[in-house]
Amino acid sequence: MMKRLALVLCLLAGHAMAQQTGLEERIRLRHVKPSKMVERVETLAGLPGEATRQLKVTAEDQTDTLVIRVPASYGDHLDKERLRLLLREYVARLDQPDRKVLMHVYMVHNTLLTEEEFVTLDRELRRGPVQFQQGTTKKGVVFHSTGEYQALEFVTVDKMQAERFAKTQPDPVMVKGRILPSVREDGVAAVTLDLQATASGPTAFLDGNREIHIGESAAPGNKKPLIIVGGQRLPMADTKSEETPGRYELMVYVWVVPAKDKATPTKSR
Repeated sequence: MMKRLALVLCLLAGHAMAQQTGLEERIRLRHVKPSKMVERVETLAGLPGEATRQLKVTAEDQTDTLVIRVPASYGDHLDKERLRLLLREYVARLDQPDRKVLMHVYMVHNTLLTEEEFVTLDRELRRGPVQFQQGTTKKGVVFHSTGEYQALEFVTVDKMQAERFAKTQPDPVMVKGRILPSVREDGVAAVTLDLQATASGPTAFLDGNREIHIGESAAPGNKKPLIIVGGQRLPMADTKSEETPGRYELMVYVWVVPAKDKATPTKSR
């Protein structure tokens, strides 16, 4: 359905707006702010700049109204009426209550941990999200974030490693990037990450580079975390203790569920 909407909107792009407005459709929105709806429509359709678009969509946030204008040059009366009905149908599909996700993200720097410490922390983060006390973290965890976030809205990450309960490396890691949570049509929460870990001091990562990029998109489900690895593989002496994907220099564990479904347990540390 969304592809059809994108096709409809893109077909209207390509000529300058005519002086005379052939069709003005005012749609009262129930759930989504009109200015946000404009952003969603333009993102979906990939509309060109203001000067070259034939379909003009504007927002009246004070009255919760989306205004769509089409020039007189677009088809005859029936063409315009069909377009009007299509637009109302698809805007209604986009005008749905915003969904939220409950998301827990942990980045672990395993060169700070012994093999035994890694196995203990790895098993703990696989069992469920860990609730740290405010302002504290655990040895090896260079970044963590817990909270409810708006689906389809970017979560910006810009954090410097801080460990209060452990002896950290002399050069802390800086983590930057964005995370995009979402809820699929079947109700399963998903997440897309694009994070960059940077060595802030003169000491680089094991491969000699100062940056490690971590990116992934998946829907892990509410009974297991999404685990993403970066940097070099760190072989262990006791391979029987390693679970897939094994031990890597950097590992990110993500627990994510729809906010209304908070069945995933949390435990205090």
